[in-house]
Amino acid sequence: MVKNKKGESGQMLAETMVALAMVVIGLLGLMALLSYAIGLNKVIADQYVATYLAAEGVEVVKNIIDGKVADGQGFGAGEGYFEVEWNSAEVSLISAAEEEAKSLTRSLSFDPASKRYSYQSGGGAENTPFKRIIRLQQSDSPEKIAVNSIVFWKARAGGTFEINLEDAFFNWKVQ
Repeated sequence: MVKNKKGESGQMLAETMVALAMVVIGLLGLMALLSYAIGLNKVIADQYVATYLAAEGVEVVKNIIDGKVADGQGFGAGEGYFEVEWNSAEVSLISAAEEEAKSLTRSLSFDPASKRYSYQSGGGAENTPFKRIIRLQQSDSPEKIAVNSIVFWKARAGGTFEINLEDAFFNWKVQ
């Protein structure tokens, strides 16, 4: 049988408290890491959505330009900053200046029934933080137009993000 010496009676309690503190610190670190990973997952998911919305913007402009060329209406759609939806037949001019266009553009809404983003609100559509502007710029050649589809949004933490996709389209029906 081991007898405690005078002055060593509280040693086991101190060791237990230190061990418990180390376990708590380890668990807090793990929880902080999980919280950070979940927050980062939301940022990445938003970036995926924004990339597809920007690609959709370029594709819609391509379809509008192709439709105009096929109908003999000409190649250009003008210069400036525009709004388009997935079913747009025309581009809607917002502004000639980027900062003004960013402040004037509307947020896109998501309709869970049709799984589409549009500027229509109500009818079950959910508001999103995403805004999209299209910049059309005539190049030096009259047979080429540059298209930028810019999607920007503010995250919950207050950070501002932007995806900018650029493409160039050429007049395939030269007169």
